Amino acid sequence: MHIDAPVYYNLGFLFLTGSFLFTWRKETGFTAWLILAAAALWFLAHLAAVNEAPFEEFFFGYLVLFLALKTPALAFPKEDISYGVYIYAWPIQMIFLRTGLFNQKLWLFNLVTVPVIIFFGLLSWRFVEKKALSKKYLLSSKTKTS
Repeated sequence: MHIDAPVYYNLGFLFLTGSFLFTWRKETGFTAWLILAAAALWFLAHLAAVNEAPFEEFFFGYLVLFLALKTPALAFPKEDISYGVYIYAWPIQMIFLRTGLFNQKLWLFNLVTVPVIIFFGLLSWRFVEKKALSKKYLLSSKTKTS
């Protein structure tokens, strides 16, 4: 399968940026000022007509980790959508890329796909994972008797 889409390549770099930032999270500190600085660098790169992709990826990677590490779980306080988001993100992103509608701008791609991914993560939690976890006692009691 060949996808001629800059967003496709940016997603890999975005993942690596997020991985790097998470690994160095204690040293990074994650402050709102750095979010603003990253956004300003991204905007200046755009104005200067240079390759803005690295600045955009850093901004999004930093923003996502800032929100994950520094904000309380307000939207879904009793819902653990993390595994569903992990499982469904790549297939959903590939479906959107195959349409060809979101091939140029990573921010637009994220704006459209992230809510869809969160929705599927929530469905996965409520209708699959939560029910499976409620049955885990069955497995643990069988292993104790053997």
